[in-house]
Amino acid sequence: MSINIEKLRLENKHSVLTRLTLTDLIFENDMKKNITYNDINIRTDLIRDKVVEKLKEHNIFLGKQYGVKGIPIKKLLEESTSLDYHIEIPTGHIINYNIQDLRQLSFKHKIIFVDFEESNVAPIKWIDDSQQERKTFFNEFLKISGFNLNNTYFASPNIEKNRICKDINFYYIFVVMASLCSNITIDILLNNNKEQYIEILKNRPYEKFFVFKNWSARPWRVALLSILNKHRILDEIDWSLVGEYGPHKFNDNKDFVKEYFSKYTNNKWIEENYFKEEIQQFFVERINELPKFLYEHEYSAKVESIDVWTSPINDLKKYRYSIDVESCSFLSEKQVKSFLMGSMPFVIYPYKTNRYIQQLKHLNFNIVDVELEKKNIESHLENSADKIIFLKENDICPDIAEIIHNFEMCVDSNKLVDYVTQPLIDTFISDDKYVRT
Repeated sequence: MSINIEKLRLENKHSVLTRLTLTDLIFENDMKKNITYNDINIRTDLIRDKVVEKLKEHNIFLGKQYGVKGIPIKKLLEESTSLDYHIEIPTGHIINYNIQDLRQLSFKHKIIFVDFEESNVAPIKWIDDSQQERKTFFNEFLKISGFNLNNTYFASPNIEKNRICKDINFYYIFVVMASLCSNITIDILLNNNKEQYIEILKNRPYEKFFVFKNWSARPWRVALLSILNKHRILDEIDWSLVGEYGPHKFNDNKDFVKEYFSKYTNNKWIEENYFKEEIQQFFVERINELPKFLYEHEYSAKVESIDVWTSPINDLKKYRYSIDVESCSFLSEKQVKSFLMGSMPFVIYPYKTNRYIQQLKHLNFNIVDVELEKKNIESHLENSADKIIFLKENDICPDIAEIIHNFEMCVDSNKLVDYVTQPLIDTFISDDKYVRT
């Protein structure tokens, strides 16, 4: 029996953003149309043929009949077919469809709800049976939707199970996306010259110790910046703190700038925070530097791709360690960039449900082991700062063998193909658990 995966055509668009399906990721030549991260050229064409062939070997066909255009829901509901479709629907697109139609579809075909961008860490919008707009997390939507959950799958990189329907675990999808928009990976796949980069990783000395990139001013990122500022080590770190997504023109009114950055670190949160004095001191001392970019570029939407997704090839082995205060529950582009640039990620996950570090290691990547899973958030951040200071004062360099291992996990074409195909094979064909490479 063949597995025929097709995306649902997006019609009567209400949502602002066009979300990504696996069909889009593999077959769309102009990714700017189909991914929320603007100006990112993800070269999945470099692995496309291998992906299609690998899936075909297991009788799985992705977008074979309708491609990136997708199949209309009316056709699926009104026409009989001998094919048992698996229909891809981004969770961010649910609001664009009649909920009764989607419910009916779930009893006729299998549905794969896809959330690569947010991975169920952000609420979705949808229109309920009474035509009222709702905003809930995807799990809550599933509980009350009346869908046939036996025909429902959730495809995401989230390392936590959704426990409502069957998961398709694309743990490595951000490795694919971030790696295939890197000039380094593209050069390696086109010219078969991986060893040239391995030699650089082995022999080039590091230029600097730490980089700490931050686009949005999420509270615990600002808290750690403030702690490092208090310890007078922040000036020895290349750091950024930009603010919101998209273009915005700042004026010289520093109260306005502070208010802008306080959208996440709001006054109530600061007043009640254990690090209140450090945060207030940070804004007093650093307000004239904000927004602060890692690279000197005019503030525009294009800067997002520069500061958030990619790094110049000249940054290869520039930093020993990259500091990331993570706010999601999946392997994100932040760590992948570090792997590609020869930096060892120093990942901080300051939340009570903090098995994240342990689970990240299970994906077979090397990161700094700070052993902070059982600490409270305040101790977690303070101990992280102490560890950063310790690494600097003792001039500790990451293990180059571990750096090279991380790098190869991101630039090997066969691994990149497996990161896409294996979740589908394991879900629909194999009874074995997903074996991570």
